[in-house]
Amino acid sequence: MTKKMVTTRLIETWPEDVEVLFLGTWCLEPLVNYPNLRYTVCDYHWDDPKKLLEDEVYLDNIYHKIMPILSSRLNIIHEMEWSQRAWQLMVGPWLRRYITIIYDRYQCIHTAINAHEIESVTCCKYSDYDLVPIDRDDFSEKYKNDSWNYKIFSKIIHETTNLKITFLEVKSDKHLTDLEVEKKTIFSLKKLARNIIDSNTYRFIERLLTKRSQYYLYQTYLKSVSLFCRLSFILKVIPTLSTVKHPSFSGPYSVRMREKLKFSLNSNHKFERYLTDNIPQFFPICYLEEFSKIASEEAIASFPENPKVIFTTIGIYSNEYFKYWAAEQIQKKASLVVGQHGGHYATFRVKSEFLPHELAISDYYLTWGWNLKDENTVPGPSLILSGKRQQADWDVNGNLLVICRFLKRYCYTHTSAMLPGERFHSYKKLLIDLVEALYPEFHEILQFRLHPGDALNEEMEIPITPILKNIYPDLNIVSHRTTIDSLQQKSRLNILTYDGTTFLESIGQGRPCILISDSYLEPFSDIAQDFYDELSNAGIYHRTASSAISHIKNISSNVRDWWEDPSVLQIRKDYCQTFVRTSDNPIKEIETILRGISQKY
Repeated sequence: MTKKMVTTRLIETWPEDVEVLFLGTWCLEPLVNYPNLRYTVCDYHWDDPKKLLEDEVYLDNIYHKIMPILSSRLNIIHEMEWSQRAWQLMVGPWLRRYITIIYDRYQCIHTAINAHEIESVTCCKYSDYDLVPIDRDDFSEKYKNDSWNYKIFSKIIHETTNLKITFLEVKSDKHLTDLEVEKKTIFSLKKLARNIIDSNTYRFIERLLTKRSQYYLYQTYLKSVSLFCRLSFILKVIPTLSTVKHPSFSGPYSVRMREKLKFSLNSNHKFERYLTDNIPQFFPICYLEEFSKIASEEAIASFPENPKVIFTTIGIYSNEYFKYWAAEQIQKKASLVVGQHGGHYATFRVKSEFLPHELAISDYYLTWGWNLKDENTVPGPSLILSGKRQQADWDVNGNLLVICRFLKRYCYTHTSAMLPGERFHSYKKLLIDLVEALYPEFHEILQFRLHPGDALNEEMEIPITPILKNIYPDLNIVSHRTTIDSLQQKSRLNILTYDGTTFLESIGQGRPCILISDSYLEPFSDIAQDFYDELSNAGIYHRTASSAISHIKNISSNVRDWWEDPSVLQIRKDYCQTFVRTSDNPIKEIETILRGISQKY
């Protein structure tokens, strides 16, 4: 039976009185208002973990085909002589994510065509300017946006298929950045101090004092200003406390400049040619038309002239001025040290784009304890636990705290976590199973804590709250505005529903916790597998909700006896030593590492 395909949750595009083929789970949210709709949902192409792993290699190979050509083109356009590594630092994060997003959308469409008889599809009209991001932040907003994704699906369908298309005019959906919020002026000493530090006078003095610094520390993931200052002082440099400004882009679009960016990829694959042909239409304005703003003398003057060592974590993603300056410095032979800044870096088999990028651009990569053979990794203390107590407070008579991840609407990172399709359904079922099994017995002490939001609304993407409240309206769901640390202090057991930073923080601080994760859909890396097998033996890691629920009920009345059992304690220590190592003096350890690197300068 033929169907009409729908690629978005924007209901004005949905046909009436016919059977619908939804392209993916991101279309389904409005279904609650259409109980009689006849529909099928396409299988997601990355539901198969084997294909997900194979495509990691494939997409990485594409990246390494494109990057040298793109670097050469950018050198010609901007009249520069940067190395490929320098351009990787600058535009690599965008390129890796662009490849993943276009491949995912392309595969979704062509998988559907191969598996179903499709009568027609509704697409929207679009222009090239609708698709191009201004900068990293704008790109991040766009690829989560329904209207932008609808345009991407429409473009791919129009340009690569023979489907019958009906074109519609669709208004852009109001996105997170469009929401209005009442701004209140609240006086605080902390805010006053920040205003003083970011004043022009303070910045001028700071520049004079740090101009010849041999070390530059930026967004180090150290958990307090005092730790940052301590590390700076023992390295004998003035701590740079003022906020690094962000460039502002107005967003002109030059067809002429984008013509210069065009190039062909020597490939027999239709997708690879399509991907390459569209780079000029998706390349961020900040790296092309407005690159001169990033490369300004004023921006460079904010940083030291000739440091030996640059140490950062998320700085290689978050600030274009810093990225440009760091790219200039590594060509002067400064050593770039990048620190791990999150969980699952070494534990997931599918590594996502972060680790390959960070290893490629850094001279040394500071991990939280693990090491990779034939790589530039340097095992160190966990930065996220720096300055925190190794035995943090918790309440033996406290709550059962379930910590949630967000339900991702679209794919934008190549990872086994947070994908649409089967992983979406599996995670949703996990939360429902936990609520239905635990609420009747533990409703007075059961709490669900939402994943941190990234904008003005409570949840990042698909809301979890209505799903859970539909089962038990009185369920205690805690906003991301309440810190996890404050909740954990009042909890007897932390129930982590995903493997990531929060699990490492919990187990690293000695707070009772369990982890629930499907190792088929989210397989572990070779270096991690044995450790998770041991965590499973100890009752810390669970592959299924039923196993976790049984364990929770068995230990809930006396968590301490289980958590501090000698065999469980040893397994915890072994795991933490490799993946979230704590230190009595992390600042001294980091200083020793950085000084050792400086001596090789």
